[in-house]
Amino acid sequence: MNILHGKSPCCQAKIYKFGGKRKQCSLCKKTWSIRQKKRGRKPKRVNPNLLDKVLGKGQKVAHIADRKGSVGSQALSYRLKKAMTAKSRSNEYPIGWLMLIADALWFELDGKRWTLYLLAVRSTTGGLAYFLDPILLPGRETGIGWGEALASMPPEIENRIVALVSDGFRGLCYLAKKKSWINQRCHFHLLAQFKVQLGFWKKLPDHPIRKEIYTMVCKLLKTKEHEIEYSEKLI
Repeated sequence: MNILHGKSPCCQAKIYKFGGKRKQCSLCKKTWSIRQKKRGRKPKRVNPNLLDKVLGKGQKVAHIADRKGSVGSQALSYRLKKAMTAKSRSNEYPIGWLMLIADALWFELDGKRWTLYLLAVRSTTGGLAYFLDPILLPGRETGIGWGEALASMPPEIENRIVALVSDGFRGLCYLAKKKSWINQRCHFHLLAQFKVQLGFWKKLPDHPIRKEIYTMVCKLLKTKEHEIEYSEKLI
């Protein structure tokens, strides 16, 4: 078999060795290293404050880059990606029976809609909530999408779930009913829906009654001692 010798990238001429780690073009005498090194300064260590600003406080990378001035948004995006991949994940989930907290966020990228299905588990006795791996699927929020998200949970977690807390999405509630989970409406979404139904901006005549019902619901959600009293007033 004929062996084709390499040619120099600059002149396509014959290549000679130039020292131990370099080569030289026989025509223009240009030299280059055998093992190319990455140019630029070495990357700094992972900055945990960037994760807290973007994921915790909801700040945008472009706004942070504008305030810094010396670092561009593309460089900050790379640092954020590196910080997210370097973050160690803990699989120490709570013991005992668990409640599942589920919600979906939608984004629009390049004119296409994507939905991020978020899952978290918490002990029924209280404590911190632990996030599971999110599922990103194309399209709108659907029951099929929630079925795929629930199927991604580890079996040792799913077997201990007894209740679901959600915004009341019909497809998700149907899956919870099939699994015999207690279905509870998220208080934040519940109060937000009540505010829409207050009727103040519509100038409805029964706005005072709607306002009284909303106030009673807020009291009922915050109390344990007067639960029976407030429930009777609400009825």
